[in-house]
Amino acid sequence: MGSRRLAMLVVLALAALALVGCQQIAEQAVESATEAAIEDATGNKVDIEEGSVSIEGTDGASVNIGDSAEVPADFPADVPVYEGTVKAAVTTPEGFNLTLETPDTAQQVLEFYQTKLEADGWTKEVSVSTADGGTYGAKKGERRVQVVAALQRGDQADVTVVSLTASK
Repeated sequence: MGSRRLAMLVVLALAALALVGCQQIAEQAVESATEAAIEDATGNKVDIEEGSVSIEGTDGASVNIGDSAEVPADFPADVPVYEGTVKAAVTTPEGFNLTLETPDTAQQVLEFYQTKLEADGWTKEVSVSTADGGTYGAKKGERRVQVVAALQRGDQADVTVVSLTASK
């Protein structure tokens, strides 16, 4: 599944997720119609449940957004996952991307990754910080990890959104 096609699937999944929330009968009809439309357009298996969307590609790629999102079982054991709520999980033949939210600061997240990855034999490639976020990248052999952490201001509370990308 190419990155352009995967991006289209993510957009469709988010649109489908936005549609979820109507009355129960109407919700089921919308879910079924949306699943069928995405499956017909892409050839991929789609499952829309209240609060989540999952898409399974024919090439082993998958997208899970919402309540069903979790760290994939085959996520690399030598890449730590920061404590927080998994909001999205994408798996491709090349690697993984997780989107998490945490109440911790972006600086705490970036320091965690730098400390943990370097202690496990990863070599820093990039580290950039600002007041509200930053990025950290490292490599181990041919594999790479990229972390982007950014403050997201909310009405109720601020959170840090973390994007963690790891190659296989």
